[in-house]
Amino acid sequence: MDKGYSGLNPYKSKPSLPLVNASNTHKVEAMRSYDNVVVIKAEDIISEHVEKAIKGHPYAHPKHSPVKIPYNASVEKKRKNGYEQVKYAWESGKYRYESRWHTSTPGAPNKKQSWVVTRIKKGVGYGKNASAKQTWVLSGKTWVSMKTWQDAIKARKNGAATKSQLKLLNEGHFTRKRGKK
Repeated sequence: MDKGYSGLNPYKSKPSLPLVNASNTHKVEAMRSYDNVVVIKAEDIISEHVEKAIKGHPYAHPKHSPVKIPYNASVEKKRKNGYEQVKYAWESGKYRYESRWHTSTPGAPNKKQSWVVTRIKKGVGYGKNASAKQTWVLSGKTWVSMKTWQDAIKARKNGAATKSQLKLLNEGHFTRKRGKK
């Protein structure tokens, strides 16, 4: 897997001078010094596709997501009913993850741009041992079921949301960069 840098390990100590025969001088030219290695984090590598998707929306950059987005995640920009969304999707283990940044949605009390993170476990098989697709939303540091999330949204729209439902929605819409308070 590409680590996002030249392949040289910047954390190892500087190598000693190589022992090279006079007949192998071309190998010396190909060798590199660790002094000139620049470490680039994979999350800072931005493809042209991502640049195009986040154009005009600086907080839609993957480094602002509440979870780390792998550099090879797919990215999709959508214009929905009254708001814009940039969705990053990737798979890890048995889950498919989506980290979605969106502008303020119509009718929402919070008029800020925010991130919503979901994880999905695909359904498996048919019959007795079948399992249905399961989806969770990250709220704070807890994964809650999509049904609980949707019930809270519906209750808030109807003006009947409980304090715990409002807290769930507020903690599930991340407005700050990962790791910042």
